[in-house]
Amino acid sequence: LDFLLALVVPLAAWLLGKHLDYAGRVVVLRAMLLLALASAALGLVQLTMGAGSPVYFYHVTNDDSSVGFFSNANHLALFLAGAIVIALAWLADAMTVRGRIPAPAAVACGLAIGVLLFGIAGTSSRAGAIFSVVGLLGGLAMLPLERIGLKRSYVLGGSVVVTLALAGGLGLVLSGRVLSDRFQIDDGT
Repeated sequence: LDFLLALVVPLAAWLLGKHLDYAGRVVVLRAMLLLALASAALGLVQLTMGAGSPVYFYHVTNDDSSVGFFSNANHLALFLAGAIVIALAWLADAMTVRGRIPAPAAVACGLAIGVLLFGIAGTSSRAGAIFSVVGLLGGLAMLPLERIGLKRSYVLGGSVVVTLALAGGLGLVLSGRVLSDRFQIDDGT
């Protein structure tokens, strides 16, 4: 019964997406992106104020990490990783409409992704770190770079560079060489 009740939320999201037109879906996705940015900012405030601060909204929570509007840091990290895809989809839509890379949209997308990545780092979630790379690569794959006139070799070369940089950064974080006090691996001792 619990499993069936848990399917109510994805079913409601599917019905909402199915019955909205394009403009309605854009409004919902932008609202989700703004909610993610607000949650990331709140999470960074929680992290700054420390454990036991009044900006943690739940008694049972990860009070040593940023959790935003959630009670669990992993939930916030995965929400923010999904928002990275939404931000890049917004940029892809702006590129398709204008036929070029609009500078204001690119800057706004870059700033949003920066806030989201800082929010994910504040959660100390290894799953969030992994899915942020997946979200970035998936979102970058959606960009219509060839349609706006970039050569295939530039797109391929840029994709390889971005992939190697993200994989290297993720490897450093997960190995403990960077942010080792935030991403500790419990060895059971």
